[in-house]
Amino acid sequence: MAKLIKTYSFENREGKLITNLKKTLTDHGIVFEQLSADGILNLVKKSAHYEDFVNLIHTFLGLMKSNGIKPENITSSLRDKRLNVFLAVFNPIYKRYERRLSDTSEIDYNDMINRATEHFNSGDFKKPYKYILVDEFQDMSLGRYALLKGLRAQNPDVKLYAVGDDWQSIFRFTGSDISIITEFEQHFGFTSQTAILKTFRFNDQILKVSSGFVQKNPVQIRKVLSANRIATTDSFAFVPLGATGDVNSWQNAKEQVIRSILDDIVRSQPDASVFLIGRYHHNVPFSFRSIKESYSSLKIEYFTAHRVKGMTCDYAILLDVDSGVLGFPSEIADDPLLNYLLNEGDKFENAEERRVFYVAITRARHKNYLLYNPLNPSKFLTELMEMNDIYQPVSEKCPECGGILVKRSGPYSEFYGCSNYPQCNGKMQIAVSKPVPA
Repeated sequence: MAKLIKTYSFENREGKLITNLKKTLTDHGIVFEQLSADGILNLVKKSAHYEDFVNLIHTFLGLMKSNGIKPENITSSLRDKRLNVFLAVFNPIYKRYERRLSDTSEIDYNDMINRATEHFNSGDFKKPYKYILVDEFQDMSLGRYALLKGLRAQNPDVKLYAVGDDWQSIFRFTGSDISIITEFEQHFGFTSQTAILKTFRFNDQILKVSSGFVQKNPVQIRKVLSANRIATTDSFAFVPLGATGDVNSWQNAKEQVIRSILDDIVRSQPDASVFLIGRYHHNVPFSFRSIKESYSSLKIEYFTAHRVKGMTCDYAILLDVDSGVLGFPSEIADDPLLNYLLNEGDKFENAEERRVFYVAITRARHKNYLLYNPLNPSKFLTELMEMNDIYQPVSEKCPECGGILVKRSGPYSEFYGCSNYPQCNGKMQIAVSKPVPA
């Protein structure tokens, strides 16, 4: 007969849960068998969080070395049990990693930057450059900043040219510090600025929506841009997926919607370039290869929102624009452990993720299609729908397909049309209130 063993939440808070559980099980005659290290590792690898943990180790290591920090320099409160447990796992890995580099006479990228800085500062290498040009300056980290200061110190008259866009600062997880560009003059003294205020990538409607979206964060540098292209049709389409059930059902719904969108694109521009963009690698459709083969005239590629930076396409399809831990914005982009290594940055909510989303919606020349779960939409998607006059969400659902009805303007009057148009022609008249007699 099975027996029920009670545990209590206070035991976990006091750090006694495992000890008490072991004693209780032993009292009931349970005999424990010690697992081997390989056996434990195999179980760990089966965990749904294993890949995320490995990525956290990799990010933590890179940030630590980028900022010139040693594990023993990381101060923690005794109350932060998670950090203490993490460091107990991380430290042996770090020591083994450094020993491997030493044994093979190798250095990693952060070693290269840090050692070069040491050589400049010690006078072992002298090169008084007259001009220094730094591209992608918005991604400047503290380590690279120290290297730049070492270079400049060798020639006080050196001219520094920095090219960057703070709106596209999306690599904080690798150590970049946005304040180095937003507070440039405080770091480098008197500065002359030359603004590039015209975009040749996307049309005026994408410009209006995206620039308004990213500048909701007051820390971003204020800019008034203009576009070389004029939109001839709506440049944003919000497409809900009408699926329920398991993962396969969602994947099938996603594939059907993507194919429907591609059908429209191939009719208007048979040789168009199309980017499928997801927040993570796992957002790629299961049937991606089949989709590419079915539309051979189109140039279809999949990129993550980080990887797509600097690229341009005719049409972009943003996948899984939903809320949640692995949604967009991501709730795990900055693990709390990384705050011990990351600079404070700006405190605006989801500041980094907002910039990542801005990058994603500014890749297309003509139109963005945003696919989402109508029961769990991203806060960013809802914000886009509410911030401009073209798409005003209403509570009613489309009578034809169950999609969301949005306000549109027709030749005679305004009406509510389905967000799945042109795949769905569902619409509803806007009720006109009659004046009440005096």
